[in-house]
Amino acid sequence: MYHVKWSSGSDGFFQAWLNGKQLMNYSGATLYVGQSCYLKLANYHTPLGVPISVTHSRVVMGATQADVQLGSSPGPTVSVPNVVGQMQAAATSAITGAGLTIGAVALQSSSTVASGNVISESPPAGTRVASGSAVNLVVSTGPSQVAVPNVVGQTQAAATSVITGAGLTMGAVAPQSSSTVASGSVISQNPAAGADR
Repeated sequence: MYHVKWSSGSDGFFQAWLNGKQLMNYSGATLYVGQSCYLKLANYHTPLGVPISVTHSRVVMGATQADVQLGSSPGPTVSVPNVVGQMQAAATSAITGAGLTIGAVALQSSSTVASGNVISESPPAGTRVASGSAVNLVVSTGPSQVAVPNVVGQTQAAATSVITGAGLTMGAVAPQSSSTVASGSVISQNPAAGADR
């Protein structure tokens, strides 16, 4: 693990530790006063994939990140596992087990994917990416809920049209006499208007 302390003030210093051991300790004149400065520290892997730590024992100065790019061969790549349809916890385990990390997790309603399960992933399954890359997930919150419309006083045909138009289905229809509601019109409804379904 790298631990870096940096100052570009009048007390200019640069100190760096690797795994608790101090490897760099500079103090003196202000470091690169008035200039943008980027520091590149890196972990490389041997061709066999065994990690080795490398600290660059120098500070590289430049106005942009491109100015201080340090050449290295691309690191190992891994295949993104297919986690679509899995519960979020299982998907997380599969992704981290493949040497990747969890990126952004977005929630989205779905009428076809159970709540808590993964709807999609990005990058897609099978894509080869650098080890340690992030995989973004879209997780289902289940079917979206809608408010039950008010159909009291409407004709049965009109009420049916309003209910199905809201994405709901008609339940049982029970005839009942009424001295205040016209024949063929809705006297009451269950669930009540405004309830979430």
